[in-house]
Amino acid sequence: MRLEVWAGERRVGWLASDGNTFAFAYDPAWLAHPDRFALSPFLPCTAGPPPDANEHSIRVRQFFDNLLPEGRGLEDAARTFGLSKANLVGLLVHLGRECAGAFRIFAEGSRDPRAEDTAPREVEPGELSQRIRERPGMPITVWDARVRLSIAGVQDKVAVCEQGGRWFLPDGRTSSTHLLKLEEAGHERRRLTTNEFFCMRLARAAGLPAANVRLVQVPEPVLVVERFDRRVRADGSIERLHTLDGCQVLGLPSIHKYERIYGDNVDVRDQRHGASLARLFGVAVAGQVPSPRWSARSSCDGRSSR
Repeated sequence: MRLEVWAGERRVGWLASDGNTFAFAYDPAWLAHPDRFALSPFLPCTAGPPPDANEHSIRVRQFFDNLLPEGRGLEDAARTFGLSKANLVGLLVHLGRECAGAFRIFAEGSRDPRAEDTAPREVEPGELSQRIRERPGMPITVWDARVRLSIAGVQDKVAVCEQGGRWFLPDGRTSSTHLLKLEEAGHERRRLTTNEFFCMRLARAAGLPAANVRLVQVPEPVLVVERFDRRVRADGSIERLHTLDGCQVLGLPSIHKYERIYGDNVDVRDQRHGASLARLFGVAVAGQVPSPRWSARSSCDGRSSR
């Protein structure tokens, strides 16, 4: 099966898989374009077969696997679509239109993404409040029998397009601009939204380029986070920015997103083979990030590590 990968109005290339191996081939028109960029440092803009097909397959899977949600979000998506969590291509068919970063993904020949023109669906505060209360029986990522999220992170969140203070679920060519992160009452992460609001505002006050956030009540607390991988143009259209997460820029699988990938037990806590600030700084210092468009931030919720 092949999927088409698009950035804006241009096709970047094709993702192919037979279920066991993966391959990505750039569109010749993309390679010839002056504004082309590579998916990641490990998938450079080159034509022809890769030198090592096995390594290429691993790198391709790692890159696209890091576009999917994780934890409960991934389980909810797989259950809704009747797929295995290991079915990367199948999940991308359903979730790939609103990924983190610049790319949109479609089944080959399904439709021309440049021709989409579906009106976005509004989410009113009262409806969001009801959905927050119904979360034990209905995942917050599922709206109108569709999974609306492909963003990493363990917190419950909804991707929306904010226009004039109103929230819309993105459809068609409309991209999301903000994330609505929800409180988890009765859970160990209770009051996490309030804590994140304080930390993000403190970071901005200290001069750090943290995402812009605000806390609203619906009446449940909702943290509204401006996505750093989106830019609203002067004409009101939304530009998707090419952004890499920590695992993608390091060439790691998604299960290595934490530095201590084996846990904090005394026997394994010193085995730090996952993503870490030291490794990310090492990439930056070594000059391996080829363009200012790249970002080593991990997800679209404003956190600085993944």
